[in-house]
Amino acid sequence: MQAGKCGLSYVESMVRAVQEMGPYMVLAPGLALAHARPEDGADVVGLSLVTLATPVEFGSETNDPVSVVISFCAPDRESHIGMLQSLAEFLINEDNQRLLKTAETVDEILSAVI
Repeated sequence: MQAGKCGLSYVESMVRAVQEMGPYMVLAPGLALAHARPEDGADVVGLSLVTLATPVEFGSETNDPVSVVISFCAPDRESHIGMLQSLAEFLINEDNQRLLKTAETVDEILSAVI
């Protein structure tokens, strides 16, 4: 939101999606991929990473608690596909998932991505 990629309504829609549809966004132990629909307030393609000091229960029996939330937004149904493909390739490596959970600086993560 602060980066100008989406509005408050988009963030509220991500929260509402979990409340209404359950923990489908929790993809792996400790890791969630939050998103909403483009019409919910996405302005441009964006990606954010939030690490939680206190993990949160999403309701996933196998993957809670969540300590890393990656969220994305896109103004349409196609423009984010390449970004998600790259993210999936990164996340399939368990070492990268571990890095996201243990990194103490943004630079640590960027060095693994770039």
